[in-house]
Amino acid sequence: MRVAMTYTFALIPLFLLAASAILLAPATAGAQAPAKDDPGIAVITYGDLEITAILDTATTIPPGILFGRKQTDLAADLKAAGVTDGYFPGWVNAFVVKKGKETYVIDTGNGAADGFLAKMRVAGIDPATVNHVLLTHYHTDHVGGLLNPDGSKAFPKAKIYGSVEEDAYFLPPGGDGPPGAAPLPRLFAPYRGDDDYVTFSP
Repeated sequence: MRVAMTYTFALIPLFLLAASAILLAPATAGAQAPAKDDPGIAVITYGDLEITAILDTATTIPPGILFGRKQTDLAADLKAAGVTDGYFPGWVNAFVVKKGKETYVIDTGNGAADGFLAKMRVAGIDPATVNHVLLTHYHTDHVGGLLNPDGSKAFPKAKIYGSVEEDAYFLPPGGDGPPGAAPLPRLFAPYRGDDDYVTFSP
């Protein structure tokens, strides 16, 4: 299903508000606290939004994918930070945003058994109550949590929203996507089959 920007883009400010709430929390947001004593879960209030920020997993980032700085300078940065394996440490995060009776998920993590879906439940959030899943992009560390380990929908009552450009690049009709995209048809198939997959364009 493809829609124009009118409805779907109305959801995008939730992503922006979630991000700004995380960044501005000490100055402008309400209470911020770990949920269930898990340091990988933080609950933040921002106006009428309740935002749960969840650390899905730690990762490493090769300097070659970073822009705006010479590789020699990046290598010096790593050395100065005491990093010896040549990779920057990184983290995969996803968010749950509640607004009134609606529950939104922004990205889904990489699908690890102890990752985003498991931590949603630790935070007291049932994935089956999610109404909308907004995907920032289709790398597997952002869409890997669309399915349960048994291959069923992790968000059985939700619509999945992604951009037309991401869909065309990662899920072309012939199935010949870019390197690393092999898992994607399987991850999206249950939603596409039930017409719960919505693409949008600005």
